[in-house]
Amino acid sequence: MARYYGARRSSDKVGARPYQLDLLEAALEESTIVNLGTGSGKTFIAVMLIKELSPQILKPWSDGYRRTVFLVTTRKFMLFIITLLLLLLWFSC
Repeated sequence: MARYYGARRSSDKVGARPYQLDLLEAALEESTIVNLGTGSGKTFIAVMLIKELSPQILKPWSDGYRRTVFLVTTRKFMLFIITLLLLLLWFSC
């Protein structure tokens, strides 16, 4: 069953905001729907989730590993996400 999470508060800390880390942890544990306003870090949470799951995502489907889908509304945003994911995966190796 999926859980629904909304914004609780914002923070001016550099890096991940506390609620983003809470949502990331929740998404790692179970299917999660995140409903946050513009500029609140939905993309950050999604990219970090993909990064955390990359060992499972990059292995063969035939071995029972996971896949991920990231939906975007524009080609420009798609190219941004691809670049970001490639950089994150490259530097985490």
